[in-house]
Amino acid sequence: MININEARLIGRLAADPTFGTSGRGQEYMRVRVITSRSYRDQNDKWQEVATGHSVVTFDKYRIQHGRERLRKGMLVLVEGENNESRREVDGEIVYSRGILVPMRGRLHALESREANSRDQSGETGRAPAGGDASSSSHVPDGPPINGQNPIDQHTYDDEIPF
Repeated sequence: MININEARLIGRLAADPTFGTSGRGQEYMRVRVITSRSYRDQNDKWQEVATGHSVVTFDKYRIQHGRERLRKGMLVLVEGENNESRREVDGEIVYSRGILVPMRGRLHALESREANSRDQSGETGRAPAGGDASSSSHVPDGPPINGQNPIDQHTYDDEIPF
């Protein structure tokens, strides 16, 4: 029997990424991605519904990318897998669901920081001081930072911080 667990989103970051360390000492990055869909209601008027998605990665390459380039409001592509984590809070087990982006997944900015800042400020057609209008924040897939290429070196446990 074939099982498929894939999640793919294109949406905007609700806030700047947050960073932390799991109980096992693994560094992680967490982002909240907002997607939306439009539909016509019973009165033939367009409505929009937004959904927030928790996204986490332990990949050092993606974490570095997030620190350097990801900011609130940016359009991003997320490719990962649905995941459920559990933890004990005040003696009770609490379950959380979100998207885990493993090494083979993707978490990319689909626009540059400069374009995002111009969109939010309402300015168009000019590159910010010190910026290059032709620069792109797209980061190709590749080995993790520091030249290491461990094949899925992380052991994921129930402490995924969604």
